[in-house]
Amino acid sequence: MNAPKDEPGFWQTPTIDGYGPVHYWDDVAYRPSVGNGDPYKIVFFINKQEVGPDQINEGLDRVARAVNLYVASGVPLDQLKFVAVLTGGATPATLNNEQFHKINGFDNPNLPLIEKLRKVGVDISVCDQSVAAHHYDRTWVDKSVTQALSGLTTVTTLEHQGYSFMPL
Repeated sequence: MNAPKDEPGFWQTPTIDGYGPVHYWDDVAYRPSVGNGDPYKIVFFINKQEVGPDQINEGLDRVARAVNLYVASGVPLDQLKFVAVLTGGATPATLNNEQFHKINGFDNPNLPLIEKLRKVGVDISVCDQSVAAHHYDRTWVDKSVTQALSGLTTVTTLEHQGYSFMPL
């Protein structure tokens, strides 16, 4: 019998604590290969904020879920080459607390998740074209975020380097 999904311990966050909950099964198809040494290179494209500004960006949470799934499958962190590109409506998630607070009246809820993702090697990047389109000063972007020329050039540059494209 399957455990109910609300049972304690059913959803876990084994690598990115508190984010990207997963439920893992051993007997499933399409599990990541382990042991061949080849890195998984993925560029995640996040261009919207699906919830209010007081909640974490769901695209960033999906990146955490991907990390949790790969590691739960036995893939070592050093074989994950992940880049999350935030653009368009997702751009505000990259603001530092000072600027985010000025705009919204509270601290940026995305920064703790961004910090955890960076600690495991995920590069969080923002499209500077979107920074300009939002009329943000480039200095408003949190120092932990990589500023890129654009989301478009980041994706195509990384695809040329063998990254798989994952729109979120």
